Amino acid sequence: MKIRKTPLPGVLVVEPTIFRDDRGFFVETYHEKKLREQGLAVRFVQDNHSQSKKGTLRGLHAQHRRPQGKLVRVVEGAVFDVAVDIRRGSPTFGKWYGEILSAENFLQLYVPVDFAHGFCVLSETAQVVYKCTELYDPGGEISVLWNDPDIGIEWPVEEPLLSPKDAAGQRLRDLGELLPSFPLNLTGEDRAELKRRGLDEAAVLRHLSLCHNPPRALELVRPATSGDGIVVLDEERDKGLLELHAEAAAAGRFSKLVPASGAASRMFSALIAVRRGDAADEAAEAAERFFVSRFFDKRKELPFHDQLDALLRQRGTSLEKAGSAALLAAALDVEGLGLAQLPKGLLPFHDYGDGYVRTPFEEHLVEAAGHIRAGDGLCRLHLTVLEAHRDLFEAHLQAVAPRLEAELDARFEVGFSFQAPSTDTVAADPDGGPFRDADGKLVFQ
Repeated sequence: MKIRKTPLPGVLVVEPTIFRDDRGFFVETYHEKKLREQGLAVRFVQDNHSQSKKGTLRGLHAQHRRPQGKLVRVVEGAVFDVAVDIRRGSPTFGKWYGEILSAENFLQLYVPVDFAHGFCVLSETAQVVYKCTELYDPGGEISVLWNDPDIGIEWPVEEPLLSPKDAAGQRLRDLGELLPSFPLNLTGEDRAELKRRGLDEAAVLRHLSLCHNPPRALELVRPATSGDGIVVLDEERDKGLLELHAEAAAAGRFSKLVPASGAASRMFSALIAVRRGDAADEAAEAAERFFVSRFFDKRKELPFHDQLDALLRQRGTSLEKAGSAALLAAALDVEGLGLAQLPKGLLPFHDYGDGYVRTPFEEHLVEAAGHIRAGDGLCRLHLTVLEAHRDLFEAHLQAVAPRLEAELDARFEVGFSFQAPSTDTVAADPDGGPFRDADGKLVFQ
């Protein structure tokens, strides 16, 4: 007996082991311990059994006062069994999952608490048996319209046989407060951290919903070509636009915006994992070792090779002689070049020879002098950086600006700003809730 997950968190397919011989078959339809060990740890208090003829559709049903989880199987015939997430604020609200259950395939569908359930009969007759985690509560039942267009279930029947109650079901959007709420299970510490960042629970729900239901990708119809999406400038118009640009630059009307909040740790993640021994499995370790071998083999081509060699010689070795462990330590650790702790904008990046290496930040200064310098030499730039990196950027600017200003006949005016914590988003786990680190704290992106 094994459990298969579905795209809807909590909705599970149970696949029993079937023993067949010439006498017939034997199957365990329920085994509490085996299911609990695989994550289905619920207690059932009521069993139900229904018989229906072909074309019958029962549902969509739920209970708001005494919510039920259901483990559904078929003992005669076949049905198309459906679960719908009806939890307000859920990342998968209004999404559905369907599975064919039959007396032949022995599959079972677990419909969690706070999900609506329904099925339609595919065979001449069908007998459905299901276990419930709560007793039936007729006064607390919710009937969701079987063909609610906001849900869009692809039923294999167009004109089903319905009970009067099911025919009069309500659309999901009209059930309002009768619908259950999605449980975030936030702690007091979680709420304090959200408040510190200027976020609330509604924002968390929006973040989780976007993670599980991202906007649909645009359909690519055709390539952009000249005259169809691409405007080709003729020589006269090109010259006119360049003159306008030069006029605006001379008047000091340009500023250069540089997003520079990226951390170099992402660039070196594989190397850092090897340095720390953090490989999760054999495949990850192999991939990380590949990056280490490339880093080692290409060490003389690195833009910071002179700095690295000088540091290694202080440690009694050299770029030529050092092994990969010594090389990684010298490049990444704080006691070495500390590259893993730097923002990407301050990495030694472009080697111009004779020991002259520019960072990406310096390249942006040079580019600004070439494109937006005002008539009096002023070049305005604005960088978005991590607050923890601002001092590093300012110190680097003070170190390189005098040389660049003299070389380029320019003056640099550089401002900095930080990403507001309120623009952070909560990371999502595979089950639809907020992701937590090893210490149980919310993870933000």
